Amino acid sequence: MQDLLSKDIEKNLADNDFIRTVIELMVKKWQPDDAQSTNLQIILPLEKKDNFNKYIKDKINHLLTQGLTVNFEDNFKSGFKIAPKDNSYIINFAQEDFDNFFKSYLRAQTANLLYGEE
Repeated sequence: MQDLLSKDIEKNLADNDFIRTVIELMVKKWQPDDAQSTNLQIILPLEKKDNFNKYIKDKINHLLTQGLTVNFEDNFKSGFKIAPKDNSYIINFAQEDFDNFFKSYLRAQTANLLYGEE
């Protein structure tokens, strides 16, 4: 079960259209349209830079003028991160983070199914 989830997560995080959609939703919900500035940064894997440059210019360029920043990191391999510019916290949408989340969920669910434990 865990391998199936991991493969689905990996597939979705490799899908640039999926990542773009999630980023757009996150930015919209994080920073309302009527806000004067965007105190937000998005961090993507360096290997996705070429794929995302056109998207950034076409779709979210107006947010860049309001303060949104987009950075690319070499040591980050899948998904994306989103955070306020002060880095007070970072929300990771990366393969490893989703895998760890679902592993802990599946362990609890499996114990409950097998042994009736909570």
